[in-house]
Amino acid sequence: MGLYLSPWDRNHAGYGEPEYLEAYRAQLGELLTGYGEIAEIWVDGANGGTGFYGGANEERRIDRRSYYRWPQTMGMVKELQPSTLIFSDAGPDIRWIGNERGFAGETNWSPITTRDITIGEADTEYLNAGDPMGEDWVVPLCDTSIRPGWFYHTDQDDRVKPPQELVDLYYRSVGRNCVLLLNIPPDQRGLFHENDVAALRETRSILDETFATDIAVGAEAGATSWRLGHPKFAPGNVVDGLAGTYWAAEDGALGGPVADGGAGEGVDTEVALELILPQVQEFDRILLQEPIRLGQRIASFSVEARIEGEWRRVAEATTIGHKRLLRIEPVRGDGLRITIRKARGTPALSTVGLYRASSREPVNAFQ
Repeated sequence: MGLYLSPWDRNHAGYGEPEYLEAYRAQLGELLTGYGEIAEIWVDGANGGTGFYGGANEERRIDRRSYYRWPQTMGMVKELQPSTLIFSDAGPDIRWIGNERGFAGETNWSPITTRDITIGEADTEYLNAGDPMGEDWVVPLCDTSIRPGWFYHTDQDDRVKPPQELVDLYYRSVGRNCVLLLNIPPDQRGLFHENDVAALRETRSILDETFATDIAVGAEAGATSWRLGHPKFAPGNVVDGLAGTYWAAEDGALGGPVADGGAGEGVDTEVALELILPQVQEFDRILLQEPIRLGQRIASFSVEARIEGEWRRVAEATTIGHKRLLRIEPVRGDGLRITIRKARGTPALSTVGLYRASSREPVNAFQ
């Protein structure tokens, strides 16, 4: 159960005055003590404007940097329910991605530095890309609605996002190191409308079909660098089908400061991981995952496929994080090479997967 309580109350007579904070915190306190375990609380950047305010019907503005006293308010939330995750521009647990279209940046780091972020006045480009030098680990979340608006309207029943668009959203959010929150508004019956349900079911069916079979599992794996030569860090760990294992390069094999999200100075040495399949296979989707419990490190990489004995580049990108999904044009090959060019520390990967997209996926949607 997650709850969203906006700090801007357009009806409260005391909004804009210090006493309003007591009413807002009392609402938060009720929500966090009267309804069991609350997994997540949303706060937003709603910082005043026109409202009725107890009948005044006027415009009120506040100092968004100080009025809500967010450190104390969020401290109260954690005191009442320590495991509740707080979402806002600045987290502290989950961050807004900077838009309501559901898209993360092509480059997306989980860390940001929150101490200088004002909720409701954040740099949206910064939120969208994250910060490799960030001081705080704040999980990025993409939010959008299945309809043009956030609430149910009968005249939008025929404007539900089609499954192909929802699949594209999945690649641009989950496939870019994010959590996707898709808004589904209940109708006047308290139910999801049939059109929304149909779109969701078809979306799930398409994704299940695409990711049903990982043809990389069991491939022969090798790497130009292998930490200590120890089985714990072996290249084959990326294709063993286990989430907890990973490959890591030798310490110092690649590293250096990456201050601009992937284009900064690095080290000339590159690290490569190769997979050789037992036979030629057709694929057009590549899944990459870092062992995220060890942090996010990779800042720039390229991917090649071995086609008729020759290595040909099929993709290049910047960050990976918890999950990166690459869409490429279909190729028939028996090998994959991932060359890591820049990283913050020792590169490591937990999973490399290869898939063939469902025929129902969007066409010509490559990244």
